[in-house]
Amino acid sequence: MKKWKKKDADGMNITAAATPRPFPGKTPTRVAWEVLFNDGTTQTYLGKPSATSYQRFRKLMLRPGMCWYRFREFDRGSVVAEITDLTPVPLVRFTRRNGRLCTYYKPDINWQIVLGSTRFYSHQIGRRWIYSGLGVLPAANRTAYTNWLAAEGLS
Repeated sequence: MKKWKKKDADGMNITAAATPRPFPGKTPTRVAWEVLFNDGTTQTYLGKPSATSYQRFRKLMLRPGMCWYRFREFDRGSVVAEITDLTPVPLVRFTRRNGRLCTYYKPDINWQIVLGSTRFYSHQIGRRWIYSGLGVLPAANRTAYTNWLAAEGLS
């Protein structure tokens, strides 16, 4: 988390039209979350997005009492999405996202739903790995995605 805070202080711009810089392998992004409870305890995670990490995060959200959390998804160059909130009552919800990177990594997923119970799958299109809510990605989705990549100059 210290390395992440240093990157944030250096000013990773979330709204700029960033060029995707995926991590190698089946998971092109990483997630970092931090939960601070009113009793002074802290829970953090920095790593690959996985069902286990999301279940752990959701379990912490169900813990009684007030807590503040920050959830970020990022690639090697920029932040894809960030949510900061205070629970159990959403008093100060602050969300940011880079639309171009969200479309690049998750063409058919609403990026906020990933925090919920939605299951997502990794699919390979050409040399790229993307996330999808579908177990089998239809040919129409693949074609639409490759057309979008060409239009953005990312193919």
